[in-house]
Amino acid sequence: MKTFTILGRVLPENYPLPRDLKRTFQWDVPEQGLVARMSVIVEAGQVSVRCQVETFSNDVFAGAYIRALDATKAMVDVFGFMEGVAYSVVLDKCIEPDGSVRQLVVAHHELADLCKAFGENDVDEVIDLVLAEPPLFQALSDLMASIAQSHYSPISCGRAVESIARMIAGPNKTGSAVWPPMREALRIDQAYLKFITHHSKGPRHGDRIALSGDVTTELVARTWIVMDRFLAYRRAGSLPLPLEKFKVLTG
Repeated sequence: MKTFTILGRVLPENYPLPRDLKRTFQWDVPEQGLVARMSVIVEAGQVSVRCQVETFSNDVFAGAYIRALDATKAMVDVFGFMEGVAYSVVLDKCIEPDGSVRQLVVAHHELADLCKAFGENDVDEVIDLVLAEPPLFQALSDLMASIAQSHYSPISCGRAVESIARMIAGPNKTGSAVWPPMREALRIDQAYLKFITHHSKGPRHGDRIALSGDVTTELVARTWIVMDRFLAYRRAGSLPLPLEKFKVLTG
């Protein structure tokens, strides 16, 4: 067996949990032939998740990290509900089977290549645009949640895209009428957006269906691109994006 430990903490540090917590459970992923035994300890605000697996790899670790975060959050959220406190969980270190220490950052660097609307020299301008439009910074926050917690991706992607549609359409359009102005302004066809809205519909209405990793990855990437085009649209004075520069997104 291989053993590794994921470490972190519960915030806020100045309002600790009423007591320490400990749970042990088995995590099975039949499609990967994977069985893991996980022990979660939350003690004095510090989190330790001990994982035992047959083999250790980056894929195994990625799956274990999600389960470790889910389990720890579930335990902590019970106290958050009881006390009315917005506790949060940060897991930021892993002691690997060979004893080496890995610092953890939740990042999907491939998404950086999808940000084409602005560069480092334009950040201040974009920050001003975002600060001036509360629905925009809320949509951006939703989008960041899609990579912070993968289970939330369908919900947050659906919310972000619909927020963008409503910002473009304005207050006088509701329901299905909000989508055509967005498709025209950002050069996106109906099928491209439907992939996002279809997969987000169930989770947004309480049906917590499990999506494959490939679908979740595509959801986030498409929403990232839609947000990027919307920022380009706002930077251009809210004029429809030129077709010679922005190819219509299809499918």
